[in-house]
Amino acid sequence: FFFKQKTAYEISTRDWSSDVCSSDLPQLQSQLFTASGTWTAPTGVTQARIWAFGAGGGGGGSQNTACGAAGQPGAYGGSVFAQVTVTPGTAYTVTIGSGGTGGTFGSLGANGTSGTTTSFGALVSCTGGAGGLGGGRGTTQATPGSGTVTGTTFRNKSATQGTYVTSPFGGDNLPSNTGTRRAFSTTDIYGAGRGGDGGNGGTNETGGGGIDGIVFVEWTG
Repeated sequence: FFFKQKTAYEISTRDWSSDVCSSDLPQLQSQLFTASGTWTAPTGVTQARIWAFGAGGGGGGSQNTACGAAGQPGAYGGSVFAQVTVTPGTAYTVTIGSGGTGGTFGSLGANGTSGTTTSFGALVSCTGGAGGLGGGRGTTQATPGSGTVTGTTFRNKSATQGTYVTSPFGGDNLPSNTGTRRAFSTTDIYGAGRGGDGGNGGTNETGGGGIDGIVFVEWTG
């Protein structure tokens, strides 16, 4: 705690209400990045906590022949929660990964494309999830992204989660027939880094686009 110097009036009236200067205490602060940008470490701040998600892969397009196969869902991006050492006054480039594009339908559905990498400077990196196979091209599950950290890792969900169907951030896959990637929103049900659903077999459905990544930075200062 920090104590303010009392004025003569405050002493004479025994007013001790302003003893503690709460504004001088360190404050928890944060910033959410849904688009690429820069975070500059404030004066005196040497530690930051980072929650990062790579972008999801696009779902595979449908096989539109009679009794055709559905496309496979895209995989989610890697994710980590970590504490890293930063240098006051240094600007750190924040790169937000873009979700993969859903594959188009056809006699063999096209594969979805992979999501791209989300990173915080050179300290945190989360690769994007792979795109799902197009209908008729197999049923192998798409590979989720992975996360790497230079610092203390509190949680590396991508290191323990081995299936495409669960997003570390929650939410559903972006539905099929959406095609293009989608930016993360705090108001909808789709989790950051989520993959897109595959197109339904025997229909003319494009795979769902992947969801973009995010970076959440938290510090005390």
